[in-house]
Amino acid sequence: MRLHLSHLTIALILVATCVWTASTEAADMLKIVPERAANQHGLARPWTAQVRSGRGLGELENVVFYRDTLYAQTSSGIIQALEAESGATLWVKQVGNPRHPTLRPGAHGDYLGVINGSQLYVLNRHNGDLLYQTETSGAPGAGPALSDHWAYVPMVSGMMVAYRLEPLTDPLMELGVLAEEPTEVERLEREARRRENIRIDQQYRRPLVTKSAGRIMVQPLTTRQTDQVEYVAWATNRDHLNVGYIDPDTKDNLSVIFRIEAEGPIESTPAYLPPAPHDDKSDGIIFFTSADGHVYAVDQRSGELSWRFSTGEPIVEGPALVFPHLFVCNQLGGMQCLDAMTGRPLWWAPRIERFLSASEKMVYAVDVRGNLVSIDRATGAWIDTLPLPPLEMKVKNQQTDRIYLAGRHGLVQCLHEMGVQEPILHNQPEQFGENGEQDEPAEPEQQPQPQQPQPQPQPDRDEPAGEDPFGAADPFGAGGGDAGGAGADDPFGAGGGDAGAGADDPFSGGGGDAGGGAADPFGADAGGGGGGAADPFGGGAGGGGGADPFGGGNDPFGG
Repeated sequence: MRLHLSHLTIALILVATCVWTASTEAADMLKIVPERAANQHGLARPWTAQVRSGRGLGELENVVFYRDTLYAQTSSGIIQALEAESGATLWVKQVGNPRHPTLRPGAHGDYLGVINGSQLYVLNRHNGDLLYQTETSGAPGAGPALSDHWAYVPMVSGMMVAYRLEPLTDPLMELGVLAEEPTEVERLEREARRRENIRIDQQYRRPLVTKSAGRIMVQPLTTRQTDQVEYVAWATNRDHLNVGYIDPDTKDNLSVIFRIEAEGPIESTPAYLPPAPHDDKSDGIIFFTSADGHVYAVDQRSGELSWRFSTGEPIVEGPALVFPHLFVCNQLGGMQCLDAMTGRPLWWAPRIERFLSASEKMVYAVDVRGNLVSIDRATGAWIDTLPLPPLEMKVKNQQTDRIYLAGRHGLVQCLHEMGVQEPILHNQPEQFGENGEQDEPAEPEQQPQPQQPQPQPQPDRDEPAGEDPFGAADPFGAGGGDAGGAGADDPFGAGGGDAGAGADDPFSGGGGDAGGGAADPFGADAGGGGGGAADPFGGGAGGGGGADPFGGGNDPFGG
């Protein structure tokens, strides 16, 4: 009887598992963007993939894109690496205790940092090998940030703790075996072998600690790092953005060099723009947003505010930098496109909730109804709208033009513009020169300059003072003056004066008598014979000089 019950229990469990799995797969099928629908909106769907999640494996919580790989993390601490262009699984690892909370991973260079419970794990991001593990000095408040030599862990207490990552060099490189210039095939082989054999020195080194006011609940950001300098930026719940600095000489001190106070909570990770090449006066610009509705741009070296822009509504999403543009979405729906260098607003797109990616001419975002919206990058005009299935995760991609969508049951899919086979790169490390500096932009094309007018020839100084330099005749068609006597004919078409006339009124009718002065052009009685100038608006004419052009000598207005 007991055996029968145990068999029945096992059978019920298997049936329940099968039913749950089938229902989950059916739910995921409903969340796939149909390829035909994507094509009708100018998009291709090159792949879909399934992350190992579900009953006993946890639900998908975070998807992190870095360079060429997607890192999917479940609530049970499983990390699965997917090739970003094909969706192929590169490796799968269980990190830490599946019953402990796992925070959002951080990636940099060859490393992937994961916090599970109170343990920090640093993995080889290429193959998932564990390189370094240590217990943190407190309760972590967010995922780690990594650099080439440090792992920064934010604590709920407000402490920022930096753990030293000292990579071991390749023994063959130390011996000089690899010193010769390799061929392309040899270079690829060496790179593959280097990635497989990355190691970190396990010798204990005291972590560096600095204290900031408030709690740190947002993932920090490593910014500029060189042999001489390394910075890290983080926000606290006291509305502060802190920028820390590791002493380059001793490497034994992490301190806050400046702090920017916003007027509301900072609830997202900042963005960073490296300095221009050969710019020794700057260490780049840090961008961050706040619930006070402002976007802030801060010079990293001086700590001075470069610019600030108000969107008028609270902001909880972090800024998206696709140089030279900065995209910011506010909480009530609406995306602002700004010039990253000056903060000048370029355009505004209403009802946008989240930035996804950008190509050369388009920006892709999610609106308040969950639809995928195509926006003209130059003008902000809505071009197209693609209804999306209910997907919980839309990855913000500042590095390429690819669109990555995921659901909590583990479905991941990719979209991109039709015909764009290779990803369009933005803000990639390969686009920057040495020391993290951006490659120098190409020289702008020279615009044709308008031709300057040529100077007119001047009359010879030996010519008579009264002679018309354009000829004796009036160039506007007036009759010429008498021979030898006219000083200057009326250029507006009046008749020539008698011989010896001084300067006829250019607004009057016929010229005055010989030696006459200037007749009143507004209707005063002309002096002398012949009537100097009749009032053109109906005043009394002297001696019949000029008839009223509005109908005789009578006043047309009843005068």
